[in-house]
Amino acid sequence: MKNVTLSLFLFLLGTYIAQAGTPAIKNVIQYENKQSQTIELPTHFAQPFIIDQKDIELLNGKTIHHIELIYTKYAESATFNQKALNNRRISQLKRLLPQVSADQPTWTWVEQTGAKTREVANQYFHGFVIHYGNKLDHTELGSFLSDYSGNKNAFKVYYPEGGSFFHRFGHTHYD
Repeated sequence: MKNVTLSLFLFLLGTYIAQAGTPAIKNVIQYENKQSQTIELPTHFAQPFIIDQKDIELLNGKTIHHIELIYTKYAESATFNQKALNNRRISQLKRLLPQVSADQPTWTWVEQTGAKTREVANQYFHGFVIHYGNKLDHTELGSFLSDYSGNKNAFKVYYPEGGSFFHRFGHTHYD
């Protein structure tokens, strides 16, 4: 019983540590989104974070594959904690859009380094960019690729020449 309890505790601790880690951080001078199948959710400074119902409707029947959290490196205070703010914003996003937790997308934090003043930083985009699309599981990909794959169990052998071919169960010879 002690081993089971200890194993459960270590599993939960490992899960917590894995979730507490910071995703990959990408540095850019200023973020520009030029991709289709994305939704931009701005998080303006000192304003509530609101998700538009039209954005939620775009995700109906789709899967969230990746999320970028975009922010500026510029800070007016040396004690400002960007990581804590990012984590609060992610928690708020997950509360407002539970699909984020259900789809378990990959994450990238995009840190904009070009702003050196508050005025310039306020002109930059801050918020989430959600990359969405169809499911990418074996069923969806199999149906997408079916037009290109053909019948994997059918082979043509030109009879007058004979020949042989290999398949995963062994060698077959035709004369």
